[in-house]
Amino acid sequence: MIITKLLPTFVFLFDLLAAALAWAGGMMLRFNFEWPTEYSYRIFAAGVLLLLVHAFACRLAGLYRGMWVFASLPDLKRVLKAVGMTSVAMLLILALDRGSPALPRSMAVLFPLLLLVIMGGGRAAWRMWKEHRLYGDLVGAGKPVIIVGAGSGGAMLVRELERSPDWRV
Repeated sequence: MIITKLLPTFVFLFDLLAAALAWAGGMMLRFNFEWPTEYSYRIFAAGVLLLLVHAFACRLAGLYRGMWVFASLPDLKRVLKAVGMTSVAMLLILALDRGSPALPRSMAVLFPLLLLVIMGGGRAAWRMWKEHRLYGDLVGAGKPVIIVGAGSGGAMLVRELERSPDWRV
């Protein structure tokens, strides 16, 4: 029960970690997996700014409103919206960057792609793990049952039926 209450916090932290990994991973890809020491301060400063913008974009996109257990296409649309907003902010950072050496412009492509893969892939992996945990051992066991249009009462019924080996929802 505690994990269910803390899940939005874990998801938020996962999304921030995804942005940090996408930013660092994009830089590593750009520089052939050799950390560019002359860029270190600029990479860190831009990364912190992007994390703040990404946290705001995720909230604005509504990523933490629904139940994350049911990661689906509407969740992917919200992820795309958050990645888009963060990418626009990153483009502004790259456009306003006047330092020498300038941040690499290739990050305009690398960062959004990596961020989308990490955020979307993490949600898809969670859903696959959750469904395997719930239904993986039940294949072929019990009598099949379908519950249609029952709202929150139907969700409670599903949880009850999942506990019984006589039924397969």
